[in-house]
Amino acid sequence: MAYRQNMLKLLRLAPGTDQEGKPAPHQLTMAPEAQNALRDFEKWVEPQLAGLGALGNMTDWAGKLVGATARIAGNLHVARAYRGIRPMGEADSSTDR
Repeated sequence: MAYRQNMLKLLRLAPGTDQEGKPAPHQLTMAPEAQNALRDFEKWVEPQLAGLGALGNMTDWAGKLVGATARIAGNLHVARAYRGIRPMGEADSSTDR
């Protein structure tokens, strides 16, 4: 029940706005530490995509692993921030939106 309610809340999030006040997608940016961690992960994955590498037999999937990981982390961040645990860029005292 809580999962369903949280998913519905996320689906109802109002879009961001551009400089003219028109609807625009929200943009997430990574902290430098997160960018470095993602680059390190990419450096670890890349050599394994070679023919004899640990991921060489699944390059279709593993070739998208780094980007998928970043997207999942972004989605988890939004879900966590939206629930009032860690607001995105501003203080939020609301626990139920």
